[in-house]
Amino acid sequence: METGGEWPRHFALTGEHLYVADERADMVRVFRVDANTGIPEPVGEPVAVSSPTCVRP
Repeated sequence: METGGEWPRHFALTGEHLYVADERADMVRVFRVDANTGIPEPVGEPVAVSSPTCVRP
């Protein structure tokens, strides 16, 4: 899965949403996971966060 960043450091799955902390790209990205296929699709634009190392739902 391509996150759009350089260093996906941590992932958190909450319901149908997958949150990805991308440390070197300074962003958190949100994906919606398709219930039928399990394939994540990006939702909106990444959120700018300085060097995120983890996400907590």
